[in-house]
Amino acid sequence: GVWWSASNSGEVGDDIEEVIAGSIDASASVGVLARREETTAGGAGTIGNYVVYTSSGNIDDGDRNSYTGLVGSNVAGVTFPAQPSGTAGSTNITLNHDATQTIAPGNYRDLSFGDRTRMNFSAGTYVFRKLSNSGHDSRFVCDTSGGDVTIIFLQSMVEFRDRFRIERSGSGGVAIHINGGAFKVGHDGVFEAALYAHGGSTNMGDRNRLTGHLFGKSAIKIGHDGVFATPTTWSIGGGSSTTLQHLHAMVVSAGSIGSVSDMTGDGIETEEGVALAISVPPTPGSVRVVRWSEVAP
Repeated sequence: GVWWSASNSGEVGDDIEEVIAGSIDASASVGVLARREETTAGGAGTIGNYVVYTSSGNIDDGDRNSYTGLVGSNVAGVTFPAQPSGTAGSTNITLNHDATQTIAPGNYRDLSFGDRTRMNFSAGTYVFRKLSNSGHDSRFVCDTSGGDVTIIFLQSMVEFRDRFRIERSGSGGVAIHINGGAFKVGHDGVFEAALYAHGGSTNMGDRNRLTGHLFGKSAIKIGHDGVFATPTTWSIGGGSSTTLQHLHAMVVSAGSIGSVSDMTGDGIETEEGVALAISVPPTPGSVRVVRWSEVAP
């Protein structure tokens, strides 16, 4: 018969049989091919598969947030990274409003910056006792062409205020570790980094954009209209996504799933979630599909 493709995408992790059963109203039996892409996160070191993860708390997700990558809490087999060690130095780094400063890797006392500041970082590790003050519209500019940039705050709460940015260039990654207290982010920030909250809770405001990871050992609260995606050109934290593509063959009769065969196929072009290909039966009026287009005679 004629094959049609029906777009009916669900969320990653949805049960494919439930998606299909809720999508087809058939008075006669129809054959269905379904294909899906499944990202797995089994084994130690695969926390890098997650865009948002907490090892013990809950995730309070606001409205209209978008996630590309896994979101999870206390998943068996996923190991939260150990808190990095470090010793604070004796020199404070202080930037007034509208200032720019290049900071060399090393051990410092406290970091304080006003509004509209720019701090330049290069490959290496930076240890601060704490972030004592942060202004609006400021940014960390990280050059990773020589390797990863790692910034560690040993004590107290860390707060990045509204419109804060972490910008990354080069092939390496950027990691921000908050060892002590809570982690708070204002609104409208842009982050290209892995953010680790090893101590207290995490509270992100509205409309933040993250390309990287948000990891917390405690509860995570996220505002609304944010966009969160795992990185595609760099990695920090171990583990890249393991993708298994499935091809399912089954029979649907009157909306109920019959026998199902799961055949793993190579080279199946898939999208996030579920895509369906439905065989039209001899009585085509008995099948309802949405957003279809002919793919083969």
